[in-house]
This record gives sequence, structure tokens and C-alpha cells, in this order.
Amino acid sequence: MNRSIETVLRRLAPIVAAFAIFVIALQLTGFAGTDVIGAIIRGSVGTPNALLQSVRWSFPLMLVGLAALVSFRAGYFNVGGLGQFYLGAIAATAVSTSLPDAPPFVTIPLSLLAGIAAGALWSGFPGFLRVRYGADEVVTTIMANFIAQLLLAYLVSGPMMDRSSATAQGAASPPVPEQFRISSSTGISPITIGLVVVAVVIIAFVINRTSFGILSGIAGRNGLMLAWQGIRVNRIGIQSFLISGGLAGLAGSMEILGPTGKLVTGISPQIGNNAILVALVAGLAVSGAIVSAFFFGALTAASLFLPVAVQLPASAIVVLNGIIAILVTAHVKLPALRRAVPSPKLDRPSPGSDDHAKPKDL
Repeated sequence: MNRSIETVLRRLAPIVAAFAIFVIALQLTGFAGTDVIGAIIRGSVGTPNALLQSVRWSFPLMLVGLAALVSFRAGYFNVGGLGQFYLGAIAATAVSTSLPDAPPFVTIPLSLLAGIAAGALWSGFPGFLRVRYGADEVVTTIMANFIAQLLLAYLVSGPMMDRSSATAQGAASPPVPEQFRISSSTGISPITIGLVVVAVVIIAFVINRTSFGILSGIAGRNGLMLAWQGIRVNRIGIQSFLISGGLAGLAGSMEILGPTGKLVTGISPQIGNNAILVALVAGLAVSGAIVSAFFFGALTAASLFLPVAVQLPASAIVVLNGIIAILVTAHVKLPALRRAVPSPKLDRPSPGSDDHAKPKDL
């Protein structure tokens, strides 16, 4: 069997198994599993509006998923995508609302760049702690996520709060001026599509065509070997954290300038965990990340439809994602899809023979 087909089948196997387990769990809890699967399909791709929502959620997932992919390839389990996303959103909000009279061609790029820089810095600090002091990046990036959530809550209920829009559900910042919005509430426009395409192309080029991309892939598998060759592995680690955070920050700034339009508490909380799944299901490949981002974007869109269609809480999709995460990371050995080709036997001296102990005279 063709190796690429085998790879695709092996990537799909955990997802298919997760759906089977999910259906069984639904049946045991009194829901019709087939009806729920049908509702997921209708809520994700069954109508033009559902398809639009799937694409809308795939954009931030693609960017934050690529962010996770870059760090995972380098051997660093940076799980701080949500916090970096939030810092990008905060920075873009601060810039866009503080320059209401500036022309859009100035404010929009500045807001996007501010989001990229804020995300990169928020990721760079745990990266520095990891490469300089050996701090566990899983712990530090998770803690950074909590700090970012609390910082967001503080800002929108204090310094950045729009007093006229405070509600019982939470506070919000002033809305981004309309002339600085890069999309409507759908999140899809020529600008957002262009930004995502450019980001994907740049990351694909960096990973496949630059020394950083090649060396980071080797570092993720055997960093000690690079160190023996005189390569500064710590520099590769810092660069991977900065690129990763910049991508997540870009996603946050696009969310604010695009579909959300203002900073609110708890904005897009599912982005962080789902982005990790995007990278893992993709097998750390950029092309796979594109497909996997759309898949999880479709599930996110479907979660909004389930309570209406089958009276199932939207959190059911979180359960499904959790099952997928368990199976994807379990490394279950699947049956071989190809018949092994026996390697030819070589005439070698046995370990105890004299021929093995000393070379023959030439």
C-alpha cells in the first residue's frame, strides 16, 4: 500500500474509534447516537451557513494549531496557545481603540503586529525559563494561560472596560471602530483569508526550506546530537517559542478585529485545547494541520447546533474531543497495512568468532 495512504489511514483510525466510543456512550446515556451524528453533520457542513461557521472557526484553530506544531516539532510541549491568543487580542484591542482617528491602513497593521509581538513575548518568557533554567514548559505555559485569563478579566472590568456595555454576564472593552474591522461577524473576508493563507505559506516555507525548520525537526528527535555538532539548541528552542507565540497572537488579534469586534471575558476558550489536537492529529505536518483545523472547526460549529437539534449540551463535543485526544496520544499499535519485505541475509561473522574480534589481514 502507498505510504501516504497508510499514513492517512493511521491518522483516521483514532478519530473513527473515538466516534464509535462516543456513539456507544450516547446510547448508554439515553441519546440516539445516529441522530446526534446526523446533527453534527448538519451543524457543520449540512447547510451553507453551517459550512460558513465551520470555516470561521477553522481560521483561529489553524493559526494556533500551527503555533503548537512549531513548538512540538522542536521538542517543546508549549500548551500556552490560549494565553498567547488572549495577549494578542488584548494588544490588538489596545492599539485599535487608542487610535480611532488614524487611517485604517495604519491602525490595522499596527494592531496585527502588536498582537503578534504580545503573543511572542508571552510565549518567550516560558521558553526562556525552559532553555535557561530547565523549567517544565508544560507547567509554565499552563500557568501563563491562567495568568492571561485573569489579566483579561481584570482589564475588561477595569482599565479597558466600556462602562456603557457592562452586563451581568461580564464586562467588555469598547468595540473596535468599524473602519478597523477586517471582517463581519462571520469571520470570513478577503483580508482574513489572505492573512491565514500567508501565515500557512510562511510556516510551510520556514519548516521545510530553512535551516531553522530542518534543525528544529532534528532537535525535537535528538537535540543532543545537534549539541555535539556545535549547534546552539537553546537558540532553536527560543525561536520556536517566539514563532509559536506570534502565530497565536496573530489569531487573537484577528479575532478582535474580525468576528468578535471587542474584548470580552472568556473569549473563545476552546481554542487552546483544540489547537493542540489540531497539531497532534496532523502529525506535525502543515498540510495535515489545514485538514485537521477544518475538522475541529466543524465540530466547534456543530456544538452550537446540538442543543437545538437533539437537546444535547454543547459540552458533548468537548467529550468527543477528549476521547480523540486520548486515542491520538495513546500510540496504540495498529496492524501493519503492508506486508513486510524480508531483508536479505548478510554473511556476517558471529559475535564470538575470531573474524568479528579482529580484522582480516589485507
